Amino acid sequence: MTSETAFWFYVFSKKSRLPLTASHCVKKIITEMCVLEVTENGLLMTEINPEFTVEQVKAATAAPITVSENLKSMTD
Repeated sequence: MTSETAFWFYVFSKKSRLPLTASHCVKKIITEMCVLEVTENGLLMTEINPEFTVEQVKAATAAPITVSENLKSMTD
């Protein structure tokens, strides 16, 4: 387990109300704020709720986020 993977596991284990089953199982995270893809390089925001800004999403997320060059609205 890399240090980055350990960090994500820590974040999700502290924040999640759902049972965690295994590492490397999650490929996509969908919230009311945005859609995040889990990549080898970290979290990639691919869609955003137009009611929120990128800055608000980043402030609400413990892990670092990269914004996709093709960021889409969740309402499209």
